[in-house]
Amino acid sequence: MSITKGFFQISVIMLITLIYSSPAHAATNFATFPDLQLGTTNAFVSKLQKVLNNNGFVIAPKGAGSVGQESNYFGALTQKAVTSFQTTYGITPMSGFFGSKTKAKMTELSAQGK
Repeated sequence: MSITKGFFQISVIMLITLIYSSPAHAATNFATFPDLQLGTTNAFVSKLQKVLNNNGFVIAPKGAGSVGQESNYFGALTQKAVTSFQTTYGITPMSGFFGSKTKAKMTELSAQGK
């Protein structure tokens, strides 16, 4: 076997090992997020919007808050998406406030790869 062929085979084996040993999804602990509500402006809002958008709770079909254009502002559209999430998972009150109950459910779903 030539050195080049041997190197290639080892590289392929290492790549396959890396792919199958790496977690496909890194869970997010939303408990570390601050409470978020209408009017909040920070980077956590953008992260929340991305999660909501990617899981069927679309902030906006286009423009600010839409997929790829998430913003740091927690406005009425974000509140509506959080309320929809809360309704889907039976979280009360269904107010659109991103507090401990909603964070716990999102953390649970994230750990399940959802």
